[in-house]
Amino acid sequence: MKHKFLYILYIFILICGCTEVKDGKIHVDLRKSSAFEWDNRIDIVDAIPLDVPLNGSSNHFEKIIVSGKSILGYDRIRNVISVFDAGGELLYEIKASSSSKQGYFEMKDVIFSHDGKNILILSDSAIVVFDAANGNYLDRIPLKRIAISFCKFAENVEGEYFFWSYSKNSIYVKDGENMYPIKKRSGYPLDCQKFYQDPNGCLNILSDYEPRYEISKIEGDSIMIRYSFDFEKWNIPEGTDMTNNEEYLRIDPQPYVKSLVSASETEEWLFVGALGPKLRNYFILVDKVTGKTYYGYRRNETPVSVIGNDGTYFYGIVYPSSFSGKNVFTDYISKYEVACRDIPFVIKFKFKNLNE
Repeated sequence: MKHKFLYILYIFILICGCTEVKDGKIHVDLRKSSAFEWDNRIDIVDAIPLDVPLNGSSNHFEKIIVSGKSILGYDRIRNVISVFDAGGELLYEIKASSSSKQGYFEMKDVIFSHDGKNILILSDSAIVVFDAANGNYLDRIPLKRIAISFCKFAENVEGEYFFWSYSKNSIYVKDGENMYPIKKRSGYPLDCQKFYQDPNGCLNILSDYEPRYEISKIEGDSIMIRYSFDFEKWNIPEGTDMTNNEEYLRIDPQPYVKSLVSASETEEWLFVGALGPKLRNYFILVDKVTGKTYYGYRRNETPVSVIGNDGTYFYGIVYPSSFSGKNVFTDYISKYEVACRDIPFVIKFKFKNLNE
């Protein structure tokens, strides 16, 4: 069924002629790309100002999760997790010194549990569990020593965890007391978003910094390709071993697309971020209904990060202080009395079908 869907998607793209598709790949020609135009492509539904303390700290979140009635923000610089209600009011913070029976602990990644009741924090030796309702410490799930190499993680079903590692194996799974690798490293371990769940609740993984640009689905211990991208002359040459330090040092300065760095998917849309030549960020938007594909680079004047979706609407994080000039985001935010250049906003929006 999966292959049938992808075949139909690729046929649609061919018919629409928005991008060339060969050999089951979505082709992206960066020579034809201009800036990604947010103004013409989205309708903003809501903007949520986050009640962050204006105490001179960065207030820049590496990760934002919108889930049910709360919003979670992870600030790596401050090593703090802030949890807000649906309106952006600060409920509580979890700091690295929060009680966890191990004192101070390093926060590598954070997620909500599969049922949404708990906050799970990945440290270098355990998964530390807190109550999502009040931030109280609950438990510590110890991990094997290899966990020191883990950077990202996800809970697929209750008690089954997947980890992305920069060790010789890139993907590990923990199922109960068992922990084992399911994928050997084949590229350079670029630390960025790795996991996301699609509208069907399936866990997906982004490829590493290597001569492949893929989004794959994890089923049990199997990893199967769902989407594959071809950046043509900007592809890392086939056969390049990015696990080899000499090869990495030779390739990294060259004007190739380094890797897919983010992805979010609804029933209608797939939105992907890629790190391109000269470290420029590119956005790729696929209309899964019509098969049309749009892409462009991220303007420095409009530094928007898409952080996820709720199945229908996408969410982005914007920092008014980072914007220059007027755009669809600043116009919408200006309506809020609490608008402040130092306060981040979570933007709820939907993509528009450009044929409308």
